[in-house]
Amino acid sequence: DNKIHAKVEAKNTRLEIIEIVLKSLEGTEPEEFKWKYATLSNCYLAVGNIEKAAEFENNFILQNPAAWEIETFQKSKQDIAN
Repeated sequence: DNKIHAKVEAKNTRLEIIEIVLKSLEGTEPEEFKWKYATLSNCYLAVGNIEKAAEFENNFILQNPAAWEIETFQKSKQDIAN
């Protein structure tokens, strides 16, 4: 029962994060887009919206992240998959 509850809470939290970050994209300084896109991609991936996850991953990559930033992003994706 606790596992199910934790999964539901995690999904609800990610949906809240998506809402907050989407709203925060308005008026964002260009350097802030990169991690907002990465966050959105990972949150969408975690809630099962693969299309939106791919869209925001592409937006993240278009920001020309450094190698360590890509590695961090990929590690987060892997953590979600596990």
